[in-house]
Amino acid sequence: MRADAARNLEAVLTTGARMLTADPGASTAADVVVDTFLHGIGAS
Repeated sequence: MRADAARNLEAVLTTGARMLTADPGASTAADVVVDTFLHGIGAS
């Protein structure tokens, strides 16, 4: 994995974790963030 992709993945996962910590009902929004990222890198 390229270094920039690893940093981006870390940022996406951190953002999703923050969203879930702030609002446990935000799991759908966190899923959208992760899905969007994975689609952007061609992983899904």
